[in-house]
Amino acid sequence: MTVQQVREAKQSALLPLMEAFDWATRKGAKTHDYTHHQADVDYVFEPADSPYRGYLTAQGRGVKPGDYLVLKTGKIPFRYRVEQIHYYSNPADMWMGLLVQVL
Repeated sequence: MTVQQVREAKQSALLPLMEAFDWATRKGAKTHDYTHHQADVDYVFEPADSPYRGYLTAQGRGVKPGDYLVLKTGKIPFRYRVEQIHYYSNPADMWMGLLVQVL
């Protein structure tokens, strides 16, 4: 098993634990899984002022500040917290948000 495969296995094993932690510690915060979406097709991620912050433009209802998103960069999923979000008026489920990577 390569180092990369070990990292991926650890990340996928930790996701349910992270979701359970969210539920227990942050009432109302949800984790939205965007790993099945394709970057630059289903969403666009633009880095902000640091490598751990960025703006995401995507579609999907119900995402709000304080929620978490899981995005894949290459084969590794990364977890982000939604700091700010703005929904467009047309289409109503399109939004842009400021995300901060959760380490």
